Amino acid sequence: MEPHSFTRKQLYELVWKEPIQVIAPKFGLSDRGLAKLCERHAIPTPPRGYWAKRQAGHKVPKAPLIELEGSRIKDTHTIARFAAVSPRNQTDTIDGAPDPLLAFWQEQRTEIGAIKVAPTLARPHRVIAAWLKEDDDTRRAHLRWGGPSLGVFRTTALERRRLRILSALYTALEARGIVVHCQHHGRIVELRHERDAVAFDLKEYIRQKRRPLNDDDIARGWSSHAKYRVDQIATGLLRGKVDAYLPKTIPTVWTEAEDRPFDEMLGEVAATVLTALAQAKVRREEREAAERKRWEDQQAAWRREEAAKAERARRQTLRDKARDWREAQTLRDYVAAVEAAIEGGDLDVSSDAFRSWSIWALACAEELDPIRATTALET
Repeated sequence: MEPHSFTRKQLYELVWKEPIQVIAPKFGLSDRGLAKLCERHAIPTPPRGYWAKRQAGHKVPKAPLIELEGSRIKDTHTIARFAAVSPRNQTDTIDGAPDPLLAFWQEQRTEIGAIKVAPTLARPHRVIAAWLKEDDDTRRAHLRWGGPSLGVFRTTALERRRLRILSALYTALEARGIVVHCQHHGRIVELRHERDAVAFDLKEYIRQKRRPLNDDDIARGWSSHAKYRVDQIATGLLRGKVDAYLPKTIPTVWTEAEDRPFDEMLGEVAATVLTALAQAKVRREEREAAERKRWEDQQAAWRREEAAKAERARRQTLRDKARDWREAQTLRDYVAAVEAAIEGGDLDVSSDAFRSWSIWALACAEELDPIRATTALET
């Protein structure tokens, strides 16, 4: 798709027409990336609560776009070029075939539907209940020893809502055969099915904003050579992430907005968790099949090597027996030559001495000869 060119004024109209969280994915950008682009070109964006107030029917003023005198940034100059991203659907293909992973995600999303979040933590999921009990025991211990009250620990409105959302998600996943396993230390949760697991993290979205250093920053110890510092700004909004490598068509990160709370995203989260576990199972089975094949190939190679080694040993034995046979024949010929030398008068040896020696020498030949020893075929 051919990229579209946007002027400063066009981008201004765009971000005031729909929420940035809705616009950014259409152009392959993150909401923060589009917000930074607007900030870089001095384009005002709707403040927090703007869209919720508009949805409620309130008249909310729109910040004007101000022409910057003496600036190279003009309303009519092109400031961005990016192409709209066509959303993929169930008919999307991979190398001409339907995308099975996306189809599975859409099937799970339809089957799960909306996940209802309880208004209170009266009956939380067992993992959440264990966390709440641990927090209560910690508070009681501090109070018993006269320590400071920990009343704010896990009792803020945002934290309580986060726990309610996690409780609803864990309950919905366990109803579909997923085991919610929590490690004792760090409260790290794994979502398991059979031998596979994925992690889901839900926490407050902390926005990073870069700004130039001021005199107070330098006085507090910031290097005067630094041009900017990054502030961490708590948004009061939740961001969730499934730790899995999935196609871009399947969401793995969700950031709530004023007009779309995280409660409405739980169906997508659960569908992504199930899809990630299904993908993990397929990849594990592929790894195991590859490992089995590697082991079988290794065993076959070992058997071939052992067979080759046995054949080499057998041939060496054959050569050794042929050598022994030739040596036995040489010994017999030598005894016959000694006997001929005695009979011809060339060697003066008594008959008794020759007989004793020849018996011993022929016995050595008999013992060495594999044919006479009946070991000719042994290998």
